[in-house]
Amino acid sequence: MYPKRKVAPAPVPTKQVKQMQAKHSKLVKYQRNKDQSSYIHEACDCPPLSSLHKRARQEPHETHCSDEERGEQYPSDVLSAEHIVPATLYLKHSLHSALEYLLPHSRALSILLLHVSQCEHALLKQEQPSSYKRFHSHPPAGFLEQLLVNVRRVIRDDDQLLIHQDIGAALVLPEVDQRGAQVLLERIYNSISLLQAETVIPPLTRETHIVLGCGTLPEQGATIEQLLYHTGLVAREIVFRPAITTQFLAQASMAKDVCAEPETEELPVPGSIAGVPFMALPTQVPVRLRQLIPHQLAVKMRCAPVGRDHHALTIAMVNPLDHETVQRLQALTGMTIFPVSCTEKDLDTLLANKW
Repeated sequence: MYPKRKVAPAPVPTKQVKQMQAKHSKLVKYQRNKDQSSYIHEACDCPPLSSLHKRARQEPHETHCSDEERGEQYPSDVLSAEHIVPATLYLKHSLHSALEYLLPHSRALSILLLHVSQCEHALLKQEQPSSYKRFHSHPPAGFLEQLLVNVRRVIRDDDQLLIHQDIGAALVLPEVDQRGAQVLLERIYNSISLLQAETVIPPLTRETHIVLGCGTLPEQGATIEQLLYHTGLVAREIVFRPAITTQFLAQASMAKDVCAEPETEELPVPGSIAGVPFMALPTQVPVRLRQLIPHQLAVKMRCAPVGRDHHALTIAMVNPLDHETVQRLQALTGMTIFPVSCTEKDLDTLLANKW
């Protein structure tokens, strides 16, 4: 049996943290009473975990720490948002409280940080028909708890897990060195990866990002701020992409309505559809993809497999917005389907070569 670990007492929330928790609780209640397909999620503006992080978009005067505070190890770190694991104010406060209690009694200490957000694509009406702006929002209520079910399968019962409902979590591991933390990080990553966008409840309708960070004392620094710096760097990332979503269809419809041109004007690329990736097809289906969809079925459904990435299959279609066909392909192959548009001529040429 493993010895029982020392666990820090629950932190007392500050006034600012209480206000943030109250705001989030109201959001969760509202979200649960709204239809998932019509609800616009709250934008994710969670800050970096450490004051040593400096986002690339910030000017030097916007960073609230001096070069002396940053130390010689961090003289000019400029990180983009993609390299940082954000954390809510509540999680930062909880971690500081736990560390202040545990560090004097621990020879080694590790932290694993998890943050969840959803990537949405907003159509830029003033730009080209296919121009989109990506922004991140908080995930649906209950999604994080489903992730944590898989996380708890690979950690000890007495491991201290700090949770901010529906946004993120931190795992505090006293007496765990860098090697042990890395092993646990891989286990958590593999356990979460077993989930799929279509198997969670309700099924995901937006691209969802789970980022994981890992930091250890004393291997990665001697202070709390240096520990939080390394913990707040992305070590692993998992992306769940739904096959085809109501949001995707709505955006494509919006693009069609907003960017409609006179009938006499030709599209920039024949066969392309606004908001849908376009692909110029090869003359033959790659050998490794031929067994996934029989030729006879491909001819009947007017589609062809053109790419694969693990459990994701890219399918070329003249009408990639045919939701019924996409769902049928997904059921037949057991894979996530990513439809792309193509010209009817290219598809006919490809289907003419039997496999």
